[in-house]
Amino acid sequence: MKKLYIYACHRVEIILLTECLGRKLIIDTTVETARETILLLKKNIDKRISEKDEEMQEDYSKIVSEIEECCNEFSDDKIRKTKEDCDNRISETKEDCDKRIRDMKVYCGYSICDMEVSCDNRISEIKENYDSRISETKKDFEKETRANLLLT
Repeated sequence: MKKLYIYACHRVEIILLTECLGRKLIIDTTVETARETILLLKKNIDKRISEKDEEMQEDYSKIVSEIEECCNEFSDDKIRKTKEDCDNRISETKEDCDKRIRDMKVYCGYSICDMEVSCDNRISEIKENYDSRISETKKDFEKETRANLLLT
């Protein structure tokens, strides 16, 4: 009778361990998926920043070309004055482009940080829930084992 009971206890323990390992695999998969999602989003954001940077550089080049063409149409006296205006405009345009790129990088950085925090919080919740369920399962199993041993 005792051997049969011990066999049954081991069988229950194996089933519980298998179930716990399955849950751990699900959690590990969820964590990996979250990390992959963050990496994909970061690559996408970096690509968008790069594209915007290229667009702004093109805009900047066009403006410089237009200004240079405009400057070439004036006489020497007017050219000096206009050249100063042109240089100021080029400088302002460059500063504006740089600021827009910086602002976009900051905004995208905050989005990634928010997403990482959200994923980390969710992962922590899943792990806490997992650990709590394992602990409860072990306690229940130990109680059951003690009760069954007392009966024998």
